[in-house]
Amino acid sequence: MTATAVIVLVLVLLVVAAFYVSRFLGLRAVRMVVSVFRKQGATDPKSAKSLDELGLAPARLMGRMFKGRDYRPQALRLLGRAEIIRATEEGGLYLSEQALENSHIKKVAGIK
Repeated sequence: MTATAVIVLVLVLLVVAAFYVSRFLGLRAVRMVVSVFRKQGATDPKSAKSLDELGLAPARLMGRMFKGRDYRPQALRLLGRAEIIRATEEGGLYLSEQALENSHIKKVAGIK
């Protein structure tokens, strides 16, 4: 095998690995976000909580500089678009267990 073929093969493997690692970390973040809502008891409009109360507020710039990528904000947006995480008029957020049960996200992310 030539050196060029080896380099191309390594690059292809790196791209594939990056895709699967990113997917794994994203699905893990979805499970983490659902877990946070459940642990905090934010599962209906009456018990809705803010991002700060849930501990899901985005980190400040200095806090993000020296840490790995946080996939929880993307997971929160995904769950919001799927209407699994819902907002109240007061700005609180809660997890709709019924919407989660009816969503394919539960199966894909392996949520129990």
